[in-house]
Amino acid sequence: MKHSDDPKAATHRTDGGKSRAARADIEARVAARIRTAAAIVRHRQENLYDRLADRFRIAFEEGVDKSRESMEIAAEKAREQLSAAGALTEKQGARLKEFLLRDLDQTAAELRQARMTASDHLHPSRLGAGALASVASVLDSVGEKLHDFAHRADSALAYRTGEVTSAGTLTCLKCRATLRFKDTGTVPPCPSCSSTQFRKSY
Repeated sequence: MKHSDDPKAATHRTDGGKSRAARADIEARVAARIRTAAAIVRHRQENLYDRLADRFRIAFEEGVDKSRESMEIAAEKAREQLSAAGALTEKQGARLKEFLLRDLDQTAAELRQARMTASDHLHPSRLGAGALASVASVLDSVGEKLHDFAHRADSALAYRTGEVTSAGTLTCLKCRATLRFKDTGTVPPCPSCSSTQFRKSY
């Protein structure tokens, strides 16, 4: 039977404690690196979304037709330009384009419901830069034609964790908690209930 002052036992306990501390330190550093890498990816995705929205605005304003179909054509042109420049992969471009068209339809639906124009509710001059400013500028140029746009299904206007959105307020579909985005951002899980689906308003 070993006594508590056995040198081997003491060494074993000390080494084990050092080993556990070293492992914990390594795990903490790895976790910090993962968080940093994830933040870089989110930031890059948000910047690409803003660039896509700005290219979309330019492409739409160059056209004569101001229909909903012409918005899709302008969004595709913007996606193609960024893909050709090497800024987006095909998969990234398709995903961000879908988010852009959803933001357009969500904003248009809200303006229709309030019977307001983009100038009344989201005047481009006060929004600064970012995707929302581009969306508002496009909808402002549409004018009264905005109210002729077809409605998208509610499910198509849901916002999910991990997706990118322009500025606005997201409301959790489960607990009704709200998240406010002052700029383009990536949707996190709900901080109150960890749910992953939201609706948007401005």
